[in-house]
Amino acid sequence: MEMMENSKEDSVKIDDETGEQESYGEFRRKCILVAARLKEKVGKDDIVGLCTSNHKDRSIPYLATLFIGNRVVAFDRQLTTSETSECLKNVTPKIMFVSSNALSHIEESMKAAQVDFEIVVFGDEGTYDSFETYLEEDDSKVENFKPNKAGSFDSTALICFTSGFPDRPKAACLSHYGLLRQSLQLVEFQNILPVILNYCEISQIRTILVLFSSIFAGATRIIVEDFELARLWKLIEKYKIKSIYLNPHQCAEISTLPEPEEDVSSLFCIFTVGERIGKNIVNRLKDTLMGSLICQIYGHTELSGITALYKFKRPEDHVLSHFKPTSCGKPVDGILYKVIDINTGKILNHLATGELYVKSRMVLNGLLVNNKEQPLNKQEWMKTHDLVFYDAYRCFHFTGKINSLIKCNNKVIFPSKLEDILMNHPKVDTAVVLGIPHDGDGEQAIGLVKLNDKKGVSAKDLENLVNSSVSKDEQLKQGIKIIENVPYTSTGKINRAILLDKVLNGKI
Repeated sequence: MEMMENSKEDSVKIDDETGEQESYGEFRRKCILVAARLKEKVGKDDIVGLCTSNHKDRSIPYLATLFIGNRVVAFDRQLTTSETSECLKNVTPKIMFVSSNALSHIEESMKAAQVDFEIVVFGDEGTYDSFETYLEEDDSKVENFKPNKAGSFDSTALICFTSGFPDRPKAACLSHYGLLRQSLQLVEFQNILPVILNYCEISQIRTILVLFSSIFAGATRIIVEDFELARLWKLIEKYKIKSIYLNPHQCAEISTLPEPEEDVSSLFCIFTVGERIGKNIVNRLKDTLMGSLICQIYGHTELSGITALYKFKRPEDHVLSHFKPTSCGKPVDGILYKVIDINTGKILNHLATGELYVKSRMVLNGLLVNNKEQPLNKQEWMKTHDLVFYDAYRCFHFTGKINSLIKCNNKVIFPSKLEDILMNHPKVDTAVVLGIPHDGDGEQAIGLVKLNDKKGVSAKDLENLVNSSVSKDEQLKQGIKIIENVPYTSTGKINRAILLDKVLNGKI
């Protein structure tokens, strides 16, 4: 609230669809009006939910809930009804703000979960209260409003669903401390870039950090509902956008574009998080956007956001990001790290790949299960289930998830090693290596490849390329299949489960 007041004359957002600009002062007023209305409706232990597309008002209920000291959660509108119903059983809000394009999904999920809560719709749907009615309160409430302060800096501020655990998404309880520290680190990281475009869903921790950090920095967010490749250069030119947050597959799409005719010189950096992107894609982006930086952020919801990144205020990080384009940057302040050998449990030195363990005050407080918080011991090391290594410059490199490892003849195969060989081929757009059950070997590797140009290369050519570069057990014994599309999760990660299911059922 204080930072909004400090920037009250500045523009907080511009709605690309209507051209409407909104000042921080007006944005603050709306947040307080919604907070005042919520204060009358919810008890101190109640949760407020959201399930919404990207539009100009989506963040208002989120911030309003924090103003009154209640916990808030955003649901992923791209999940299946079964998945959302499971989420609702563990995290049942008192009120949920829903966009019209997610309403039927929430109604079906609520019925499947056998839970009930009040629904408020963005827009005029008719059956439910409209969000607009929350803005019709007397402005005297703005003048008299006082936010509820958190009882403890380490208490839970919000709930964010995470896929970082081996099985289904869990509801991570994140503290005020973790979110504030990570947001301020992002401000420092961005070097206070004034105009931001973020295509990610509000259910993702990266979107929350971008929201908080942009308020701290007094930055302007450009509101665009959906990613349209053909419009990107025009948006950058029109609004003089400085930074863009994209999912990895969106970066891959951009890398296929020719050099823009539009003036995109304002673009300082493209940030991507969710899945590693190959060296070829990074280099193509650099060739297309000369003068812009490409930054792969490494993060965990369970760690309140960022795990490693380059800080471009430091000249040495500029140099390192150029020579190490596939690295996700350096450790951030406030986190202890160790890389553990997955077989021996011993701590590894640099350049050796193992599982990353972290310890920090920013680690999640616990998990919300059946609407009750189950605390975790923050004094213990947290397993990330990620495979990483760090180099002599302390730059981290993410190589994959432990559950993606392939075991052939008792030998562990790293899919990332084979994927990197494939991704270095100029005609490969995306490569995924999976383990297929085999009676004799345990598992055998298969490669799935999406090409950017089908002329002059065959599946057999790519198979020979890999097999000539690795040991016998690491070879693609199940061959390579060319695919037309790669499925992604809403967080931008390749959906390996869907691909594996299609392979096993003969659909690929």
